[in-house]
Amino acid sequence: MPSRIDVFGFHMIPKHVALLLLFISLTMGTVGLGLFVFCLSAYNIYQRQSSSSSGSGGGGSSRWKDGKALGANIKGVGDLPKPKSGG
Repeated sequence: MPSRIDVFGFHMIPKHVALLLLFISLTMGTVGLGLFVFCLSAYNIYQRQSSSSSGSGGGGSSRWKDGKALGANIKGVGDLPKPKSGG
């Protein structure tokens, strides 16, 4: 059993996934639960295929090294590019 489960980009522990599935089944019924499980399965299959086709990277557009993203390092609004004047 994995320690974290990817639920549409949210990495949740199995206990929280079970609570989420219970909440979905209570609010949307069996049809909604089936649709959610189907979409989650399709998402996970797509993520596995895209990560295996991109080589050893973690998938997506950013590159990772030692758990840190390489590239732009934006920490706040002040780090964003300034708009061009004379619009």
